[in-house]
Amino acid sequence: MNGLQHAVFAAEREQHAMPAQTRSVQFRAFCQNFDDAAYLARLTGIGVRWIDSADPEFPPRLRSIYDPPPGLFVRGASEVGVLRRTSVAIVGARSCSDYGAHVARTFARELARAGVVVVSGLARGVDGWAHRGALEGGGVTVAVLGCGIDRTYPLHRSTQPGCRP
Repeated sequence: MNGLQHAVFAAEREQHAMPAQTRSVQFRAFCQNFDDAAYLARLTGIGVRWIDSADPEFPPRLRSIYDPPPGLFVRGASEVGVLRRTSVAIVGARSCSDYGAHVARTFARELARAGVVVVSGLARGVDGWAHRGALEGGGVTVAVLGCGIDRTYPLHRSTQPGCRP
């Protein structure tokens, strides 16, 4: 692990340094016992890698925003260069209407056919239909997770109530 990765984990710990009376005992214990080297080794074991914001592979558009992230955890079959391509984000309700599902899927499919990368959150509902549509169009999707990269979400495949195109 390089110095910047150490700094990222240290900054994360400092960010959560709230008054002791407001922090839970479990969270305090977690912070004190967190082994960043072991965590990164575990992530590497499941195919995840860290791209530092100073790395040439880090997406320039993301680097140019106000307060960019210190880096990205990346997992998947595509090369990181896909993050430099023209992209459109499609996000919406988890419990979407049939119309919402249809529109997300159709837009994503047509954008993918035009060579646009579809970005979404990988959640059920509109996000999931956007990813499906992009894949149907032969395109590439990028998921921005609302949970840790070492977590599986959604936990299982199931039908999406109220969201069938």
